[in-house]
Amino acid sequence: MELTGRIALVTGAAKGIGAEITNGLLKKGAKVILTDINMENLISKTNEFREEGYDVDSKLLDVREEQQVIEAFKWIDEKYGRLDILVNNAGLSPKVNGIRRNTHDIPTSEWDTVLDINLKGTFLCTREALPLMQKGKWGRVISIASQAGRTGSRVSGTHYSASKAGIIGFMRTLATEYGTFGITANSIAPGPIETDLLYINDSGKIDTYIKNIPVGRLGKAQEVASAVTYLCSVDAGFINGATIDVNGGLFML
Repeated sequence: MELTGRIALVTGAAKGIGAEITNGLLKKGAKVILTDINMENLISKTNEFREEGYDVDSKLLDVREEQQVIEAFKWIDEKYGRLDILVNNAGLSPKVNGIRRNTHDIPTSEWDTVLDINLKGTFLCTREALPLMQKGKWGRVISIASQAGRTGSRVSGTHYSASKAGIIGFMRTLATEYGTFGITANSIAPGPIETDLLYINDSGKIDTYIKNIPVGRLGKAQEVASAVTYLCSVDAGFINGATIDVNGGLFML
């Protein structure tokens, strides 16, 4: 699972699951480019990793904005000449007082924002990354989907579930197109993970979640990161078009 010499980009990398994914890749020797929409968090996390002695770079990026994405990957091409790993992690799951909106209450603007960040952002970053991976005839595209995209969700809205289901379908088709270039494409579908995003939810729903999880606890961001790190490795080269469920067995129920 050694990743020394690999160049990786992680979206939504400044906190939560994205920060843990970045940490996992760095520990395996990769050089990681952190991107995020929040400048303050991005600078703070980048400096934190540098103080720990890791080789990191960073770029402010709103994955919804096509021109920003194009320019970011042009910058990567000019500076590094290639990209080996892309982790599409940036995502949004809106709540009102910790509770999702029912479909008949979702404003069009909120629907568009969720689909733009979660699904369109995944498409734009992947589209721009693929030519850089083709240069080296090797690549790993990993997108963070969700159990909500597999089974629906009691805590996230239909726009979130639709976007995550779209990611899974997108990655499966991508896998059929680029395997011959040495590029694999896989999704990871986390269940309830201990992050700030989870705790936006009503606390009663979280308690119900825990009761229903066969392993009897919430997941940890590091456990999602470990799955990402494995899929990035040479050892995972025959895993393509898969969705890896990280949910303590909740998906079975």
